[in-house]
Amino acid sequence: MTSDPRDDIMKPNPHLLLHALLAGLMILVTGCRMPAKPKKFNNTIARGSKQLGDDARRMQKAMEPLLKGNTPNPPEVSTAREACDAIKNHLASLIKEADEIVPPVNSPEGDVLLDKYREYLKKEQEIYDRHFTKMLQIIQDNRYSLEDKKTTLTSMLSVVSNDEAPALERLRKAQKAYCKVNEMEDVTGQ
Repeated sequence: MTSDPRDDIMKPNPHLLLHALLAGLMILVTGCRMPAKPKKFNNTIARGSKQLGDDARRMQKAMEPLLKGNTPNPPEVSTAREACDAIKNHLASLIKEADEIVPPVNSPEGDVLLDKYREYLKKEQEIYDRHFTKMLQIIQDNRYSLEDKKTTLTSMLSVVSNDEAPALERLRKAQKAYCKVNEMEDVTGQ
């Protein structure tokens, strides 16, 4: 009696079942989030911090006339408002992204880098909540004299810089260590 070739196909393959079970467990454990590759992980964090820096520079550029004691043009006020909105929106999306990202497997430096990035984003959110909306109000409020605007904004920018510096420095150090271990070029400028 010859056997039907379909019988071999119909038999359960224990190795295949084990692999499927393990894959299913990994998905459950990681919540469908797979660890990032080292370079992609680094680039995600670098892109996020650069994006916030670009937004902040755009806001500061819009404030330049006031910082020099001059009346800003309407487009500069509009640019400041847009930059402030961009910071708010980018922070929200970057915080969400940072909560979802998984560092590379077996990467203590990746864990530290992600922790420092999350701390940095938290600090940036605090700075935004405490200072940026006030700065925008000052820029738009005609009740302040130009000298008062200049003095207040200059002081606020100094406070922002001092508040941000420690978290940014910790992030840069963690990124530098991560790049070194993963043999990537450190482009943080530090």
